[in-house]
Amino acid sequence: MRDGRDTAASLFYLKCLDGLREEHLQRAARGESIPADFFPQGEARALERTKRECFTKLQRALFLPPDKIGTLTDDQDFEARSTRLVEMGMLESHRALTKIPWAGQPEYRDSSASGAR
Repeated sequence: MRDGRDTAASLFYLKCLDGLREEHLQRAARGESIPADFFPQGEARALERTKRECFTKLQRALFLPPDKIGTLTDDQDFEARSTRLVEMGMLESHRALTKIPWAGQPEYRDSSASGAR
């Protein structure tokens, strides 16, 4: 059962990273300035949110044997998860996706297409 919970937590983490990229694109589309640490800070928040939402006493009560519920702290439960490598792969994929240029990105705007002659 623990592996199922850990897998679900990884999918939750992936959705958090997806949401981070979506937020970035929305802010950029609105013309808002985006801090240089937007992605590093957001990635850290995504992992912390996963820990806070998925590695709690309530979750342990649902997914672990009764004798294990009270013996682990939330931190210990999080550190013992079986999906670290999967999460590393998700993070690397996320980072690769953030490097793909998007339509209208100022750094890639073609000055000749702006109508200036």
